[in-house]
Amino acid sequence: MEIKKLVVKTGTQCTLKCEKCGEFNPFIKNHLKFSLTAEHLSKQVEKIQNALKIEVLHIAGGEAFMHKDLDRLIEAVSVMPNIGRIEVVSNGTCKVSDSLASALHKAREKVLVLISDYSGASVNQTEFIGALDKEAVKYKVMKDMKWLDKTDISYKGFSDDKLLEIAEKCSGFRDRHFSLINGIVTAHCPTSGSLLFFKEYCDKFPDMWFSVDDTAEEQLEESFVRLNEKGSTPMCNYCVSNAEAEETVAGKQIMSSKEWAEQFSVKTLVSAGKPIYIYGNYSKHIDKLKKWVGEHGGEIAGCFDPEKVSVDDLKELPAGVIIVCDVLRQVPFTIEEIAERSGDKHILFDVYDLLSYPHYIKCLAENSTVTNVTCRFCYASRRSCGIRRNAMGLMPGEKTKVISHIAMKNGHQCNLKCKYCCEFVPYLPPEKKQFKNEEAIKSLQKLSNNVEFISLLSLSGGEALFNPEIPRLLDVYTALPNIGDIYFLTNGTYVPKSETLDALEKHSDRVRIIINGYDINNDAESMVPQLDKRKIPYVIRPAEGWYQPGDPVFHNKSVDELKHLYRYCRINNRTDNYYLYVDGKISLRCGYVSAQLYAYDMWDKCPTDWIDILNIDEKDFPAALTTLEEKMYCDTCNYCIVPDGEDVYTPPAGDQLQYAGT
Repeated sequence: MEIKKLVVKTGTQCTLKCEKCGEFNPFIKNHLKFSLTAEHLSKQVEKIQNALKIEVLHIAGGEAFMHKDLDRLIEAVSVMPNIGRIEVVSNGTCKVSDSLASALHKAREKVLVLISDYSGASVNQTEFIGALDKEAVKYKVMKDMKWLDKTDISYKGFSDDKLLEIAEKCSGFRDRHFSLINGIVTAHCPTSGSLLFFKEYCDKFPDMWFSVDDTAEEQLEESFVRLNEKGSTPMCNYCVSNAEAEETVAGKQIMSSKEWAEQFSVKTLVSAGKPIYIYGNYSKHIDKLKKWVGEHGGEIAGCFDPEKVSVDDLKELPAGVIIVCDVLRQVPFTIEEIAERSGDKHILFDVYDLLSYPHYIKCLAENSTVTNVTCRFCYASRRSCGIRRNAMGLMPGEKTKVISHIAMKNGHQCNLKCKYCCEFVPYLPPEKKQFKNEEAIKSLQKLSNNVEFISLLSLSGGEALFNPEIPRLLDVYTALPNIGDIYFLTNGTYVPKSETLDALEKHSDRVRIIINGYDINNDAESMVPQLDKRKIPYVIRPAEGWYQPGDPVFHNKSVDELKHLYRYCRINNRTDNYYLYVDGKISLRCGYVSAQLYAYDMWDKCPTDWIDILNIDEKDFPAALTTLEEKMYCDTCNYCIVPDGEDVYTPPAGDQLQYAGT
């Protein structure tokens, strides 16, 4: 048997949001979104073409040209001997990179780009078509394109005879046509395959698909023949027949990004006229939301503390109320999980979507040209942001971890000796005062490569400005594409070398200085004039008391006690997704944790409190960060004095100091 057409979905991301999308991309649940690497896709296609000839390989999305490795996929499949023509379908709105243009040019005898015409919508395809013309790549613009509204996916209960009748008359149901969706092969109709996968009905209809990876090459032809012999598919029960589907011009149904963002405005929330409840009522973000709701004439009907009210209790609310969830602030559920547990009875919003709305609009006004400098001011910088993802060319399922703050050591030496130093610097042996700059660079690069965005990078010591390698470090750190704000934490009593000041001035659009007020340096008389002279931004934080970090004595607290300390610790009051780096390892939140682990060689005593960043496999890295975050306590807290006791308070830093000179 020859395969007439094999439709390969590269992923689910698209530049447009069509109300009647035949691939259902705007409506797919997050956990089902995917983007496959070029290596994975090409291996699957190669395995199939080793067994059967493929007349047409049809590469689709989402938007296929958003795939970051489309060039490598084109290069791989274009030299496969059992593939005839290669079609790549696009909406023509993406930029064509130089590497992709080169790959298309090399494969131009085999490749045809199909461009959907979106008449009636403000979609500019001129640049895209110009790039193809320049490389002499064949393309076809599908004019006056009509779509059929297939988005009513409710179960229709058709009889077997009706299913056969639908299949015979359906324009999408074709002999020897197959779809490859995230490793799953389905027959006849791409819409059927999409529904099977995205409604998670593979277990329900096991005879309607097979896995390429799990099928031996010598059994592939038999598997394709088996699927092709089915005269209809039960997935037609979830589709609208051609005769009954309404025609719609594609361009008329595109939701503009602004219309999409309007769904998340507080004004929309209030104008719905439904009771508004809050689940997770304790963060500054909820306080701001309450204020905005009031300014728009709305009111909050009730608030729920997740410590006292479970998600299952939300089922008791009247159907159709609005629930705003502060899911990133210690609420241990995602929006999808809350929807599932509440029985899909309610309209759900994430507070971060609502607070990010003005920033979405600002981004959209600038045509989504988001830079990491503007992202750092956005509430969405603490979560996975769709606009930033598009601007950075990220795909769904790729680098979805967002870090709000990574605090990195920049040295272990200081010109001050504070009795209760939270970094234990005065007590470090000489061998521990040596800082490994190369290791820090490799660690941050690996971190950057494996997360979507790092909202804030702070550099501390000891005295952070002692490090003579700051010029080189800043050149490396600021060149990383997904790092927002950067600041150095200093005691303000040490004036850096001229080379360091030059580097700070060079990067002053990204870098600022935070000067801790220590009573002896409230005005930082020596440093501030130098910063003013070079227009290097800085802030002097007022003097405040410290907390005695504890001692290396093990207190043998239970897990429940440790969780209580973790949640109510006066020091551990940072935002979620906050990590610390020292000695090639990442730990969670509390600065004392990383300092104690390093100072007292306690890595082996608390192995689940940290990640060895340089030695962990890259594919395991984001999940390891999530595991660390979800642990919700630190074993290292066994070595800390109870943080809510009176006895831990110490005098301001200035009262503890013995000045040590430089």
